[in-house]
Amino acid sequence: LLSACSSGSSGGAFCATTTRGGSAVSGVAQFEDKPYGPNGFLASVIRPVRFAVVELRRSGTTTPVAFTRTDARGNHCFNLSFSNTSRYKVRLDAAAILPGGSVEVNDNLRSATPYCLESSFFSIPAEETYDLGEMVAFEKSKWDPANFFGFSDLGGAFNLLDAATAGIEFVRDFWGGPDLPP
Repeated sequence: LLSACSSGSSGGAFCATTTRGGSAVSGVAQFEDKPYGPNGFLASVIRPVRFAVVELRRSGTTTPVAFTRTDARGNHCFNLSFSNTSRYKVRLDAAAILPGGSVEVNDNLRSATPYCLESSFFSIPAEETYDLGEMVAFEKSKWDPANFFGFSDLGGAFNLLDAATAGIEFVRDFWGGPDLPP
């Protein structure tokens, strides 16, 4: 189960540990897209969150202990050289880094920080892979219980991220190089 920003279900990415005595955490990041057609909104579609920043955070701190990013299918993996009895959570930011550029979708009501999706806390087994499963940013996801409105268009924030990511890819590919034009 996911808390703080949304809810999720089972599933996950393959992630193998690479360091003796270490552990790994894997998962899949997705968002609810609501495509618009000639007669209005169509049925929701679950899509991958591509190239997004993912953080691993230890309980009791807001400082990440590891970073990674999702691939084109939304998979992410932390290969860790440590394992201990601490509890951790994964935070998915509405921020993407890809060849050619980067983009983030900020919540200007909260100090202009990126929208995020956070998992519940979990323990990482020694020398094993913890499968976090699917983290899905739904429309009308729980964002901040202290917020007067209580719910946020979190799926929409990740939809904007995906559209901006696709725009960067289009310009980069049209330009014909690994980076955006000057």
